Amino acid sequence: MKNLKNLTVLELDAAALKSAKNERLALIDVLEHLMEVDRRKSFSPRFESLDAYAVGFLGYDSKSAWRRVSALRLMQEVPEIAPAIENGKLDLTKIVLAQTHFRNEAKANRKLPETEKTISFLPVEEGAPRSSLTMAEKVEVLNCMMEQTSREAQRTLISKSSAPEKLERPESVKPLAGCSNEVRLVLSDEDLALVRELSGLLAHKIPNASFGEVVSSALREAVTAIKKQRSGENKKRRAAGEPPRSETPGPEDKRQPSASLKREIWNRDQGKCEICESRFALEYDHRIPFAMGGKTTLENLRLLCRNCNQRESIKKFGPPKFGPRAIN
Repeated sequence: MKNLKNLTVLELDAAALKSAKNERLALIDVLEHLMEVDRRKSFSPRFESLDAYAVGFLGYDSKSAWRRVSALRLMQEVPEIAPAIENGKLDLTKIVLAQTHFRNEAKANRKLPETEKTISFLPVEEGAPRSSLTMAEKVEVLNCMMEQTSREAQRTLISKSSAPEKLERPESVKPLAGCSNEVRLVLSDEDLALVRELSGLLAHKIPNASFGEVVSSALREAVTAIKKQRSGENKKRRAAGEPPRSETPGPEDKRQPSASLKREIWNRDQGKCEICESRFALEYDHRIPFAMGGKTTLENLRLLCRNCNQRESIKKFGPPKFGPRAIN
C-alpha cells in the first residue's frame, strides 16, 4: 500500500491521473488478450464460451466478464473505438449501453414472419432478414456518447431508441438461494399477451400458474419439440393413400448431409458435442475436412459445438487471415 499522505495536492493529482491512465491501458490490454483467445477459440473445450473463460480462468465475476466481452465485441466491430477507451471517453458502462441499444434496434427493425406471431415452439428457418443500424449510424452514436457522462449518454440513447423501455430496464440475471434465479426482462404487449394466452391454455394442467411456471413449461416444451424434430421422431403423418416420402443419404461428394443423415448423426451423438459434450450451437463437422477430400458419410461426420468446430478448423487450416485490425 502506497503512502500518499505526504504528497502535495499537485503530486497527488499527477499520481491519480497516472493511475487512471494505467487502468485504462490495462483494460485495452485485457481486451486485446481476450480478442486473441477468441480468435483462436483456445478457451474451448475447457470452457463453453468466452464469458465462462473470463469467469472461470481470469477470475472476473459474471457481470464484469460480460461487460468486458461486450466491449471486446464492439471493438471487433469498430476497432476505431480503442483510442477512446484508452483516453477514457468510452468506459465499460457506456459500451454496454451502446451494445444494448444496437441489439434492441436490430430486434425492433426486424419484421417477424407470420409463423412467429403465433405460439410455436419449432424454429422458423425462413423469414425476413434482420436489419440493424448501419456502421455509420453506430459510429455517430458512439461519437456522441464520448462527450457525455454515462447518465447523459443513457438519455441520448433512450431518445434515439425504437424501444426506450428496454434501455431503461436492461435484462439481468440474479442468482437466488438454492437453484433459483431472478430474471428481469422486458416484454412487448404482444409477447405479454402470448404469455397470458399460454397461461389460459395450461389452466387445467397448472391451475393459477405464475409467470415463472408458464415460462418454464414453454421452455420445456420448446426444447422437447426441437429435439424431436432434429432426431426425426415427429415426422408428419401422410394422408391415407399418399405414398411415403423416401429419404436417403445425399451423395458423398456433397458438403451438406441429407436430413436423414443428420438425424442418424444426431441420434448417434445423443445431441451433444463429441469433444466437450456441450449442447449449445451444435454443427455438423467433417472429421476429415471436405476441402481435404473428406466424404459426407456417417463415419466421417460428427456433432461439434460451434466453438469446438472453429477450434478444430484452426488446427487444420490455421487461424483466420482476416482477424481484427491491430490496435495502436
